[in-house]
Amino acid sequence: MPILTLIVGALAAGATASLKKVGGDVVQTIYDRLKAAVIARTQRKAAVEALAEDPSSAAGRQVVEEALQKSGAEADTDLARIAAELNEALAKLQPHEQAAIGVDVAQLEAVNVTLRNITASGTGVKGEHWKLSGDLNIDGVNAGGGAGKN
Repeated sequence: MPILTLIVGALAAGATASLKKVGGDVVQTIYDRLKAAVIARTQRKAAVEALAEDPSSAAGRQVVEEALQKSGAEADTDLARIAAELNEALAKLQPHEQAAIGVDVAQLEAVNVTLRNITASGTGVKGEHWKLSGDLNIDGVNAGGGAGKN
């Protein structure tokens, strides 16, 4: 997985956990560190805050990823380390906490991944060891026995 995709994915997953108040202080602390490091690296606080408010936004992810790319973040081992640390903390969440977050991708290699409007409280997209060489679009989703499509 490209390093910038890993960083932005961890940032979005951490934002989702923060918004849904899952993962406790450990996840929140690591997420806050990653968010601060991305802002410091890119100088794009508004873009990072916009992603924090709407972590499912493909456009928001793209803006942050482009800002990271322009800042040379591919070579930033500290950012990669914090992102990996956050992903590890999220992976250790209880199943009901993970379900509240929504997407559980595990590993994925792809170009232009789009996941949208995922609500969850049930699974709501899961995957393991995906290897794609093209676009992956997952839309709507809702999941967990609530109203709407699963």
